Amino acid sequence: MKQGAVLSILCLAAAVGATGGQISQQSFKWFTAGAGLVLPRELTFENASGRLGILNADGPVATNGHPFFEALGPNGRACVTCHQPANGMSLSVDLIRERWSATKGKDPLFAAIDGSDNPSAPQDRDSSHSLLLNRRLFRVGLPWPPAQNKSPEFSIEVVRDPTGVNRDQVWTEQIKRAMAPLRRVSRVMPSDAPLYRSVAGNNSANTAASGPMYAN
Repeated sequence: MKQGAVLSILCLAAAVGATGGQISQQSFKWFTAGAGLVLPRELTFENASGRLGILNADGPVATNGHPFFEALGPNGRACVTCHQPANGMSLSVDLIRERWSATKGKDPLFAAIDGSDNPSAPQDRDSSHSLLLNRRLFRVGLPWPPAQNKSPEFSIEVVRDPTGVNRDQVWTEQIKRAMAPLRRVSRVMPSDAPLYRSVAGNNSANTAASGPMYAN
């Protein structure tokens, strides 16, 4: 009995030693909001163009309870949803498509608010998310005129609207209510939150692009 116990411990120790005692890098291929993982100091991912990595000079980051890695609203998205470590804290078309296939379009990334071409379109169809799936573009709606009691010096005319979103009266009313919390996102981040810098190998601009940003 004792010999069997010792053998089991030795096998476990060998397995931990082989992986360096760290979680598999595959666990970080897609970082889900609220996952509670500890983000290592340095991660490197291979892609079709070479290798791409991230480095946090302050060391590993405990993501549990960290505002960058926790959902900020009812749709389940966190900052990390659109700023994935595997893409240098950004997003690529390949990773977006992989996530669509893995979740059948149910991931918070594809939330109708801006992850679809038109919130009124059937959300279970990939054709309703063509901007994101094909061009890694988030459709951020803004109310017009931009402020009350202001007279713009120019006008905007809808010339072409293939998805119908710019003439959708339901969506027009929704965006007025939805934009207020989005503008407050940046205030959630503490001033001492760790920052990241990308460490890229032979990675091209076609692999990872800047993620969406919301202004105050």
